[in-house]
Amino acid sequence: MTFSVASEPGIQQLVRKALLRSIDELSELAEGNKTEDLRTTLAGLSDKLKKNRFNLAVLGQTKRGKSSFVNALLGARILPTGVLPLTSVITRVTYGATPAAEIRYQSGMTEQIAVEFLYEYITEAGNPGNKKHVASAVVSYPSPFLGMGVDVIDTPGIGSTHRHNTTTTEDYLAEVDAGIAVLSVDPSITAVESDFFRRIRQDVPKLLFVINKTDVA
Repeated sequence: MTFSVASEPGIQQLVRKALLRSIDELSELAEGNKTEDLRTTLAGLSDKLKKNRFNLAVLGQTKRGKSSFVNALLGARILPTGVLPLTSVITRVTYGATPAAEIRYQSGMTEQIAVEFLYEYITEAGNPGNKKHVASAVVSYPSPFLGMGVDVIDTPGIGSTHRHNTTTTEDYLAEVDAGIAVLSVDPSITAVESDFFRRIRQDVPKLLFVINKTDVA
């Protein structure tokens, strides 16, 4: 299945337009009934249809190899990896003709950086406690997988001593269309992970499980 608007058959474009019209009509009804939550949900759905993007989040406990899994999925070492818990902010990887990275700060400001300097902004070691006040990072890369309209989101690990990492991940779940839960064989699943996945069942429409590090068992 492709998410590229240019290659969609005409019937799919007609269905998309019909869905957008229906969403607009529902939004008008929600506005008349002052149903703000529904209006917000419909606005988000309309935006996704117009942008033609699918948000795939990679979730799991710290040190499960989530960033390594993302790199393997995309066929290139894009995100920093290591033995210690790394990712401390939401990092979105999207399609781009050339590798690039943008840091988005909590103040609303943005900064363009080289991909090789991501470590200084999105990792716990390079940006301990998120002292640089980074809201998120967006990385562009010419991966065929991303070219199908899929954005891959690397999330901070849950259950670490850094409570803000778990909070950051949970707060982002409303943006997710599907999730990949990365587990490993050391151990396969913990009580923290089990509790986390139970809590997010209502927020993540589809959740897939992947066992990582099988070669070290």
